[in-house]
Amino acid sequence: MNELKTIAQIAAELGVTRQAVYQRIKGAELSARLQPFTVKQNNTKVYTLQGQELIKQAFSSGVNVNCKQAVDSKRQSIDSKLIDSLTEQLQVKDKQIQQLTEQVGNLIQQIDKLTTALQAAQALHGMDKQQAVIEVKERPAAANAESRPASEPRPAQRSRSERQQPRRKQSMLDSLLKALRRKQA
Repeated sequence: MNELKTIAQIAAELGVTRQAVYQRIKGAELSARLQPFTVKQNNTKVYTLQGQELIKQAFSSGVNVNCKQAVDSKRQSIDSKLIDSLTEQLQVKDKQIQQLTEQVGNLIQQIDKLTTALQAAQALHGMDKQQAVIEVKERPAAANAESRPASEPRPAQRSRSERQQPRRKQSMLDSLLKALRRKQA
């Protein structure tokens, strides 16, 4: 009867303590299944080969369950860390988007100010062109006046306000530019 083994012998084969084997056997399902494969010898319970196999299966399935639980726990830990890392990255990206949006708003304001300044400069430039055209038209008249005989009356010279008109335009341009600079500051 070499095939019968005690709990201590089975525990030694499995590499676990006797208490661990007793704890597994205490379970209602395993205890009921082991009943036909249990024999008493000298007041000690021993187990047949089939009983030994059932106990070994209980430990191997328990190990599988424990391993699976450990793997699941590790996976959940890794998933949690990954989610935390991704959440932090999203917060950084949100901050960057907010900063870029503010920068775009500032650039739009600067573009608006520069557009206003450009329109003012173009208007003044247009006025200067008109003045230049007027001056060109008046020159031939002045040249004709010099070539006229003394008996003919000379055309009227430009008035003082007409002569000062380019200066007024320049001062108006200067004041517009100062106002724009104040707005930008």
